[in-house]
Order: sequence, then structure tokens, then C-alpha cells
Amino acid sequence: MAWDTTVVAEWTDTATLADGQPYSNHGNHVIRLRWFKAVSLHAMLDTVVWDAACARMLENGIEEAGAPPIED
Repeated sequence: MAWDTTVVAEWTDTATLADGQPYSNHGNHVIRLRWFKAVSLHAMLDTVVWDAACARMLENGIEEAGAPPIED
């Protein structure tokens, strides 16, 4: 229904980090739509892999990788 829809997206993310090493993670997003507008997003991913990648980026001078989480 257009007024209340749930969308699930499965994904794989790959990149080369600042230290030249590869990064890969996978997960899914559960997105809740109301009248075709996203009202919530729940991300499920391997946070151990993500934390390690952020630590490596921070060691290579990317300060944003050490920023606190956005919570609102």
C-alpha cells in the first residue's frame, strides 16, 4: 500500500581505503515508507568490519572517521 510500505535492500559495499587496503562489508537496510516518503531506515551491517575501517581511515588522517555517531 502506498500509505505504508516496507522495503528491504540487501547490499555489498567495496572500496579502497586511504591506506591502500581493500574494504568490503555487506548487510541490508529496512526502509519504512509512508506515502512514498522514507520515515525510518534501519541499517544492519557488520559493525566490527566498519569500526576497523574507520580506525584505519583515522590513522591515515581522515578525521571524520573518528567523529561521534549522528543520533537524532
